Amino acid sequence: MPKKTDLLSNLYQHARTGKIYFRQKIKGEDIHYPVGTDDVVWANKNITEIRHRALNEYFKLVKKENYKKTISLRGLQQKWLKAKRSSVSSVTYKTYNQKTSQYIKTGLPTGRAISTINSTRRQVNAMIRWGIKNGYKELSVLEGDTDTEPRIRVLSSVELHSIFAIVRPVDLNHAFQFAYYTGTRRKEFNSPDIDKLREGYMEVIQKGGYRRVVKLNKQAQNILNERKEMGLPIFWSYTVDHLTKYFKIWAKRAGIRGVQLHDLRRTFGWDLIVQGVPIFEVSKLLGHANVKVTQKHYSPLMVQHVREFKLTGWTKE
Repeated sequence: MPKKTDLLSNLYQHARTGKIYFRQKIKGEDIHYPVGTDDVVWANKNITEIRHRALNEYFKLVKKENYKKTISLRGLQQKWLKAKRSSVSSVTYKTYNQKTSQYIKTGLPTGRAISTINSTRRQVNAMIRWGIKNGYKELSVLEGDTDTEPRIRVLSSVELHSIFAIVRPVDLNHAFQFAYYTGTRRKEFNSPDIDKLREGYMEVIQKGGYRRVVKLNKQAQNILNERKEMGLPIFWSYTVDHLTKYFKIWAKRAGIRGVQLHDLRRTFGWDLIVQGVPIFEVSKLLGHANVKVTQKHYSPLMVQHVREFKLTGWTKE
């Protein structure tokens, strides 16, 4: 039996059964997640996936425990900020704290620019949605936030060309193009697992901590080939906040407003639908749980492309 010291950090082997477990301390609590194997080599190689699954299982239990519990906005803010502290930059964390604290004290700012008011509204709604997601009841988002309605923004070929033509540095340009060519989420296309890269596809960790296969078309593959020719690492590495922020910045520099990084993923799916790719295939390429999720996201756009029709039941003379 392999020695305990052969395992990577956060993994340990049960002395009696030999089974491997993942262990991590969260909010002062030790969590223990069974990996389901005694294969040390496999566990070490798949530590990232194991960690995602363990944390996902932990937060599912937290959500179940919190179900139907009420909470004050101040209490919600403290829990939300604690959860965000390790996943965002210090600057972003400070903004979250300032905006939500201001709202809790005085409500939405008055006599300020619309952009400032909307910024506060977005941060507060992000906090409230986190609370709803984690099972707290009697929470509702603030009215006037466009994020409460499904976004139908997609980019035209002209807009895509305008953005991709100017984005610098080259790592950022490649990241944005790769996001569009693969339709991946920002956490999926940012720093993928090189060991899971194969000709024509790659594996990424999606929502819930499970892996999914992403198809690489020739355009996506060309991005990786170009990086190889330039002597660059296979993939880039940014924080998700950096990607989100700088996509908006470069889009504005290209004269395009009202777009978000996630719109590249939506545009990917919409371009395929317009080309006639069956929605079942589009759903698989996007990594949706089922076709209903895909239909929910794209049905508002589909209505705009229904061809002209005429009803014959009654015609006004």
